[in-house]
Amino acid sequence: MTRNPLYRFLLKAALWLPVCLGFWYWKAEWFNGPAVMLSGWIMQSLFPSWIESVEWSQRILSVATTLKIGAAPGMPAGEYTLVLEVNPLTYSFGLPLFVALFLAGSETIRWHKLVLGAILLIPFQTWGICFDLLKQVAVTSGPAVSEQTDFLPGRLRGLL
Repeated sequence: MTRNPLYRFLLKAALWLPVCLGFWYWKAEWFNGPAVMLSGWIMQSLFPSWIESVEWSQRILSVATTLKIGAAPGMPAGEYTLVLEVNPLTYSFGLPLFVALFLAGSETIRWHKLVLGAILLIPFQTWGICFDLLKQVAVTSGPAVSEQTDFLPGRLRGLL
């Protein structure tokens, strides 16, 4: 009786996945760098009127805005501006999964295919990061903030 090659592939993928996830998490700032820089550039280019700065540290992308928010009960009176935060790891977990599946394949490892596949994932990671930031501005922060950005209810349908 011959073994099904699918079982061997799944076993190899299951063994590679924890290794790839661990390495990806350990070097997250390095692997997420292109998507984070691209999303920061896109957001600053598209919304220069309300994005002041983009900072990436401690695996969190922080975007400082000029958007005014109201004070919560118990906070001292004053003007507060909105700071958006997103964890890029949320949108880049496909990379270690792709690498694990690639390494589990029976084809001889061709590194150029692995690099090309990783590069092709960057636009999808960037898209997720940008839309998470837009969702925070247009939906999560409330109508007072979304009015400052001209995200009217009709335009929000494209974000949701």
